[in-house]
Amino acid sequence: MKKPVTPPAKPKNLDKPKPPAVVKTETVKPDSIGGRAVTVGETVSVKSKKIKVRIWDSQVEDGDGISL
Repeated sequence: MKKPVTPPAKPKNLDKPKPPAVVKTETVKPDSIGGRAVTVGETVSVKSKKIKVRIWDSQVEDGDGISL
């Protein structure tokens, strides 16, 4: 008499790999870039990988500058 054929065992559901932990490090800010002083106006923490930034200026030539 033949032994019954047992189907192969299904693999266990594996947990999806977790994304790497984000490690917040101390912010390093230069004193100047190209001879101009660096001023941090605001720091914003976000959770998304994509952000949208809207910048407004009164269109008056007054030496405004912005860096992101």
